[in-house]
Amino acid sequence: MTNSTEESKLEIVMFPWLAFGYLIPYMNLSNELAKRGHKISFLLPQNAEIRLQKLNLYPNLIKFHKLTIPHVDGLPYGAETTADVHRSLESLLATAMDELYDEIKSFLQNLKPHFIFFDFAYWIPDLAREIGGIKTLFYTVFCPAVACISFIRSPDKAIFMASTAAELVKPPPGYPSTTVVLHECEAKLLPFLFHEYGKGVTFYERLKKGLTRCNAIAMKSCREIEGNFCDYIATQFEKPVLYTGPVISVPKKEPLEEHGLSNWLEKFEPGFN
Repeated sequence: MTNSTEESKLEIVMFPWLAFGYLIPYMNLSNELAKRGHKISFLLPQNAEIRLQKLNLYPNLIKFHKLTIPHVDGLPYGAETTADVHRSLESLLATAMDELYDEIKSFLQNLKPHFIFFDFAYWIPDLAREIGGIKTLFYTVFCPAVACISFIRSPDKAIFMASTAAELVKPPPGYPSTTVVLHECEAKLLPFLFHEYGKGVTFYERLKKGLTRCNAIAMKSCREIEGNFCDYIATQFEKPVLYTGPVISVPKKEPLEEHGLSNWLEKFEPGFN
């Protein structure tokens, strides 16, 4: 019979967007959770495993589950992350991620984890409810302030697209800051929210559906720094916002690997300006 400490440990699944800027923060959070004894199943593309293996501090608790990313017409063969494609093709990569639905469903049905952390896979909350017994956490690597001023607002598409940059910089009702606001040059970029990002779904819908349907939202921040923004997000979505803290990779203790940049830097005298 297992003891109470063992029984209290959680089975957690990580399913981040197919980009190293997301995979690595999810890996860092996995290390923090594994440090506390929880088991992690990390879903990732096959070509990402080698890079993330170096960051896995608890290989006995963090297990990688390699996904076979489906080929979508228009994507280069073998493309698995945003590092493999031009930015203009990211929508096709999102389509490929959505086509993992059946594989993810089978995996979750067999594992039956307590929690799954996700972001761009907006269909995860509905899938988890269908399977039953799985709580979903939308873990965003965006800082809460950025999320508030760009992704959290709930615009009508027609009104939004007809708005001028000067109108878009006006904070939404209840927004908690008068200093952290959009500038007009930034507001001009916001229409990308309504660009297709995956088959039949816009970038904005992909985020909004995940945030609306999840059980809780997790933020890579802490209350002392961005508590007012997280409170605003919690109010907008009427669900708890959890703080992961600014989780980062543990600095390496071994010597740096030999490569061209270090050799070039060694040509300069100490104190060179």
